Amino acid sequence: MRVQGPFGKFFLVSFLLFSCASVSFRRYEPYSPLQGNPEDQRRVIRTYIETLSLPDRIAQRCILYIPKGMPIEEVESFIRDRKPGGVILYRWNYDTLFDLVRLTEAIRRGYPAGYPEPFLCADQEGGRVRAFPFKEFVQLQPCPGGIP
Repeated sequence: MRVQGPFGKFFLVSFLLFSCASVSFRRYEPYSPLQGNPEDQRRVIRTYIETLSLPDRIAQRCILYIPKGMPIEEVESFIRDRKPGGVILYRWNYDTLFDLVRLTEAIRRGYPAGYPEPFLCADQEGGRVRAFPFKEFVQLQPCPGGIP
């Protein structure tokens, strides 16, 4: 989707501002009996979210990818500047298991202390595409009817 013209940009900014201002964070909070009363958890999260700036609230609703060819050494500052809610990992971001570990560590270091943990995801489609082709990982089978 491409936003064009002043009306399109105005609509996009209005939508983002409205959705961030009216979001209910209840649905994103899993209950864990080990962490105590869920109402106390909600109150802590709500209080923390209210301390974030509007751009940081908007960024928490986005999942970014690491651009192809970006050195792992630059990932930490890339994340620190944007502070997204999560990062999707593609196969082009690493060559070895050691690179993958270094990449995820750099992503986590990019977030300030006390900031919500990033949601890390992978481009794992099944079939011929394997996000983690390492022997240490379980290899997922493609879904029935998918590409073998």
